[in-house]
Amino acid sequence: ILAKLIKTRLNLRSKSVDSLLNLPITTDIRALTLMHLLRALFTILYTNAPMLAPLVLMDMVNITIKYGNTNMAPFGYMGFAFILNSALGDTATAKKYAELALRLAEKLGTADAKAGSYVTYSTALQHWIEPLRNTLPTLIEAHITALASGDFTQASNALLIHDYHAYHAGCDLRELDRQFTSNEAAIRQLQQFSNLNYEHLHHQCVLNMLGKGNDICLLKGPLYNADELLPKHLAGNERSIIVVNYLYPAIFYYLFRNYKTAWEWIQQA
Repeated sequence: ILAKLIKTRLNLRSKSVDSLLNLPITTDIRALTLMHLLRALFTILYTNAPMLAPLVLMDMVNITIKYGNTNMAPFGYMGFAFILNSALGDTATAKKYAELALRLAEKLGTADAKAGSYVTYSTALQHWIEPLRNTLPTLIEAHITALASGDFTQASNALLIHDYHAYHAGCDLRELDRQFTSNEAAIRQLQQFSNLNYEHLHHQCVLNMLGKGNDICLLKGPLYNADELLPKHLAGNERSIIVVNYLYPAIFYYLFRNYKTAWEWIQQA
């Protein structure tokens, strides 16, 4: 990863944002095929083989520099901004490439150019430089553009992230209950059943806070029952949802001042 990072930064060193924005649109079939394949693989890699994800993102940037812009290029630049911010703590430079990605997506004007970059921006950078609630309209726009491009996975991702951002931003719980119910139906219609598990889990957190759960501190239904589902997540090595199965009970125990039990759940997480 370090070697790829050095290579990518060297390739970008002499390139201004405007020069990258104005690269010609590539017609190279090999480059277009590679960019589409890398983009399609990213979500799977990020969930199941996260160490490979930065390599994919930097490859997308390097292919763009060499061959020219594609509809996938904004996602690559936004992913590179994610690496700079989350791994290196370089928020200023990350913001520069995130803004490039947004400008390029707008310039290209296609739904698939916008959808992925908007989701990544709202997930990985926007909440570092703006209030979390500002990500909500970005994610709604991402959902709409993903639907327009036929990318049902990204459309589902946008709804899921929108809803748990709204939960963590402290939106009204009763409104969240209605919102989750509506978006669960949409995610089910898109047949994105892995995301539906995440949506149910976060909706269960809302129900717990409303006093509608079977246990106020544990994920025990009616929508999501960790006793039944966690073994399946463990068997499938679904790392993200495994972590939050331990994290949210820790938060609930902390909120209700059972600090000892909260600490025990944090240690498991």
